[in-house]
Amino acid sequence: MWEWVVWSIVLTAAASTRLWDLGARAMSHDESLHAFLSFRLFTDGVYRHEPVYHGPLLYHVNALVYSWWGASDFSARLAPALAGILLVAALRAWRGLLGRRGAAIAAGLVTISPTLLFYSRHLRNDIYIAGATVLWTYGVLRYLDRPQRRWRYVVTLATALAFITKEVSFISGAIIGVFVAGVALAPARTADPARRRWLWRIAVDRDYGTPPGQWPGNREFDLYLRGDVAPLTPPATPR
Repeated sequence: MWEWVVWSIVLTAAASTRLWDLGARAMSHDESLHAFLSFRLFTDGVYRHEPVYHGPLLYHVNALVYSWWGASDFSARLAPALAGILLVAALRAWRGLLGRRGAAIAAGLVTISPTLLFYSRHLRNDIYIAGATVLWTYGVLRYLDRPQRRWRYVVTLATALAFITKEVSFISGAIIGVFVAGVALAPARTADPARRRWLWRIAVDRDYGTPPGQWPGNREFDLYLRGDVAPLTPPATPR
């Protein structure tokens, strides 16, 4: 019961602080560019990718919002505000990793965070990349805890969203990749140097494609990480 009360208060606070008087503040330079390019996509169907303006997600989402609610300062910031609310709500899924109290506290901290609140009321890519990174991290942690196909789908979706949002996704991917590699190469799991080199190769190649017959597939690797199979034997002729 207490959990529903806490989450109701947190989500109400998140929605109120992100939507209240959303269109009152004058647009900043970055916001005006993003709003104009989104409006041009909405009216003329014209979009040209420029790296300096980051990925296409923001512009297509805002063009969709304009088609529903028209173009205004409020509607220009509406999608980031909803993304900020969704970010808070998404932390409820972390109860299995953080615990009920931990997830509620995390949601409360995100709600009152000055930085996240600002970018939830600001027409930039930052709140989208924050949400994608949270989803990306969640999918990876759940997959490492219990390798299931659905978590691969979650990771794939989050990765795609991150890469069409902002270039900082390369940094996020590197951080997450180093963590996953560290888990895969934990000394307790890979005491033998030859097997450690082999597992490292799998950890890298699983994301970039492995020719059939040369290296074990994802299922064997997943079972090995979970400890459900005996130590595997490295292939006799590595590529």
